[in-house]
Amino acid sequence: MGIVNIAINVVNGTVQTPPRGNANRSKQQIVWTISNPPGSGITFNDPPVVFPSPPPAGYSPWAGTAVTAGPGPNQYQANVNQLVPVGSPELLYKYDIVWTTGSLDPDIGNQGYPPGSDDDDDDQGDQGDLNRP
Repeated sequence: MGIVNIAINVVNGTVQTPPRGNANRSKQQIVWTISNPPGSGITFNDPPVVFPSPPPAGYSPWAGTAVTAGPGPNQYQANVNQLVPVGSPELLYKYDIVWTTGSLDPDIGNQGYPPGSDDDDDDQGDQGDLNRP
């Protein structure tokens, strides 16, 4: 199973919004890695990542595993456990990164095609792209 790596970085005492994670049929494990320099003043909850239940309007309920520590230091992981059928619309999940004085709420997408395949919907110019007219 492939891994979707999401970096959670603290820069000058501010938690940066990570890029959207993109799961697909071949990448179903999410690993968040926290880079929090000493003295930043940021203390993350344990676990620092939670999926709201119920999710906000327009988002799918998280069907994956609970977020757990690992696989390495300053890392947390969860498995999506939901293969989107080929040809079906992308599922979108909302999650929260939580620390003692704030939170962020980024997204994870789950596509029915691996990126770069002839039938993916990433609109990167592939011949069979679903978003083409």
